[in-house]
Amino acid sequence: MLRTVRVNPQTSTKDLQHDLAADRVTVHHSTIQRTLHKEMLYGLLASLVLKEQWKLIGRSPQCYQN
Repeated sequence: MLRTVRVNPQTSTKDLQHDLAADRVTVHHSTIQRTLHKEMLYGLLASLVLKEQWKLIGRSPQCYQN
């Protein structure tokens, strides 16, 4: 779940819920939000921070996709 958000910071909690449901895992959207907030991944801030990190290490988000 965290990898998905790091690759695409604009992923919604509903999208994450559907991905987890495909693996037969039921998780409430507030649990997903709480987990993302603990990892400091939320909203536009996460998008900006991750872009800066990618620039620093010289990689693109596509390198993290399977």
